Amino acid sequence: MDQEASRNLLEKHPELFEHPESGELTFFFECGDGWCDLIESVLSTIKRHVNSCNEQLAWSKSRGLRIEDKPMMWPEIVQVKEKFGGLRIYADNTDPYVSGIIALAEAMSFHICEACGNRGGRSSRKYYISTLCASCDQKRDSRDPGLAT
Repeated sequence: MDQEASRNLLEKHPELFEHPESGELTFFFECGDGWCDLIESVLSTIKRHVNSCNEQLAWSKSRGLRIEDKPMMWPEIVQVKEKFGGLRIYADNTDPYVSGIIALAEAMSFHICEACGNRGGRSSRKYYISTLCASCDQKRDSRDPGLAT
């Protein structure tokens, strides 16, 4: 993913990423731009979930209900990459809901072109598996004819 798209995701969802004091971009999305919208959906859904859980807890406590729960901590996205043709999102401090969101996105990525975001399918060249649409698959072959064998 290009640096501008990475920076946009990081700036829109800072709670989900560990930021050093320097403020420099130190987290990189190791996948193509085609999955940017899918990743954005995952991050937005996680953010809404955490906010909703914490709002419900605060509401319950404000009504005098005895609740021993603590506010939900923000999951930390550790790595986002392509592996074996699919999206992989590794996160710490997740609950079953967040894990399900991530699993769904990872499954969906096998049907979305990693390069452009159109409908795609699995494509393998030599020892490399990717998810591409027909157009991007042809472009890859024309750039590197050695991959087609």
